[in-house]
Amino acid sequence: MKKFKLSLASQIFIGLILGIIVGAIFYGNESAQSFLQPFGDIFLRMIKMIVVPIIVSSLIVAVAGVGDLKAVGKLGAKSLSYFVVVTMIAIAVGLISANIIQPGAGVNMNNLEQTDISTYVDTA
Repeated sequence: MKKFKLSLASQIFIGLILGIIVGAIFYGNESAQSFLQPFGDIFLRMIKMIVVPIIVSSLIVAVAGVGDLKAVGKLGAKSLSYFVVVTMIAIAVGLISANIIQPGAGVNMNNLEQTDISTYVDTA
């Protein structure tokens, strides 16, 4: 008997649909949100925890797959130059858009309510 197995893309699509359905059903329900909140936090922390090892291992596999140290040096130089150029473009776009949009320019600091930040310090 042949086992039925879904592809990874199908599993992701089914998970996406189920997430939309659960979100639509429990939207605005405070008790359900407080029950599901820890699961979302755990999921996000797991994602953050696994990203760095995946990137490091993919870099190690890529370097090991090249084989020739001269080719690795050329590939590293190209990667580093690409990183520097893209970072400079991102910084330029950020600075230009911040100067054009000027976020926070209309905020009157005298009208803001001052509160005790000890609760925020405790959670941090």
